[in-house]
Amino acid sequence: MHPRERLRGIAYMVSAVFVFSMMDALMKRLSAHYGPLQVSFLRCGSSWLFLLLPIAWQRSWPALRLTNLPLHLFRAVLGILMLVSFVFAVHRLSLAQTYSVFLAAPLLMTALSVPLHGETVTRKRWLAIIVGLSGVLVVLQPWGRGGISLIAAAAAALATVSYSLSALTVRTLGRGNSSLSMVFWYLLLVCVG
Repeated sequence: MHPRERLRGIAYMVSAVFVFSMMDALMKRLSAHYGPLQVSFLRCGSSWLFLLLPIAWQRSWPALRLTNLPLHLFRAVLGILMLVSFVFAVHRLSLAQTYSVFLAAPLLMTALSVPLHGETVTRKRWLAIIVGLSGVLVVLQPWGRGGISLIAAAAAALATVSYSLSALTVRTLGRGNSSLSMVFWYLLLVCVG
């Protein structure tokens, strides 16, 4: 890979993380005035509209071909569950506390890839998963003074599990759907849901 392409990829990733951070801060702010389903609708609806503009401009309609509708629907249900529980958690916890749980998703995805995709995970990785998940407890300190709301923490955990399972469905969906198709139908189905 050319160094310029790497730098461009890094810049895109940093920009995406910045935009997602802003979106999550807005979701926390909106959660004070709207319910979790309404905030989820606003997130997906606005994202879908931003996606629709380049599709129309580039006339990419053929790339939206849909295969494996049941898995798309399952992923949309997971997406709704993830967004609603995330918004619920972020309304009752700080963003830092919510993300302390939510950022365990890569660890969970690695663990779930074994039964769902038949992947092999080495002992070192299993140890890292256990240490990482234990680290979530250390960060949250539910046993300490001024402990966090267990219901909100459970909602953040539900969001993490839903996100992890949804992300793992992408691998299967990617065999017959374009990236554009997966994002388009996910946003539309979650928005309608």
